[in-house]
Amino acid sequence: GGEPPTREEREAALRETIARLSDDADEPQTVAAALVAIRKDLRGSPDGPAAVVKTYLQMSPGFADLLSLWDAHHLNNAQRVGVPLLALLADMLRVKPAAAAEAQGFVHLQLDGVARALCQRRMRAVYSHLTSGVRTRHNAGLTLLAAIAGRNAALAWEVFRAFDFSLKELPVLATPRGAVGDKNKKSKSSSSKRLLTSNATSNGTSNVDDISLPSRHVFVAFALALLESGDKTLTRPVL
Repeated sequence: GGEPPTREEREAALRETIARLSDDADEPQTVAAALVAIRKDLRGSPDGPAAVVKTYLQMSPGFADLLSLWDAHHLNNAQRVGVPLLALLADMLRVKPAAAAEAQGFVHLQLDGVARALCQRRMRAVYSHLTSGVRTRHNAGLTLLAAIAGRNAALAWEVFRAFDFSLKELPVLATPRGAVGDKNKKSKSSSSKRLLTSNATSNGTSNVDDISLPSRHVFVAFALALLESGDKTLTRPVL
């Protein structure tokens, strides 16, 4: 029962959650819960994902909170804090400008800026997720890279140039899990493949959570993000 919350009430609740990222920065459990809650908001907000990103950036320009949490928790809480943090950043980076003028606005200039900074300064931390042997961490790293590459052709090039394609774990990530499986598994995998395709092509976020998919699907989405950048010169080196 009761009336659904108004836009103002939703924003006030979101601001409270965002404040927890700095107020409780040294509490991994609280921070992780706040990251998950913001991501849930971003994916389900009636006001649209861009409104959630805008509210976040008004409170934490330059993604300062998320980047300092990354630094603080990367070593000891890579799974508990790192995975929801990378997943939230990826969902934020998937928010694309609706029009050319919007691309030059406050929100999108900051999104492009953080995407570039991640490529230039945080690839080693992303590799530690990709080489961790933990599926959700693999997926968090791959999803983040796919989201950066999917923003525009210039950022796809940044990812391509920065990424170490010789990582020995890559063939493992690209291999189907339990390549021989029963029919159930097969139908399940083809349905998540369909979901993945719709996820990769839709603007913004979809209902599918990449973190819970098999890593191979997320790896394919990463490769597709590079190929779909619209930059023909990228196609040959990626393939």
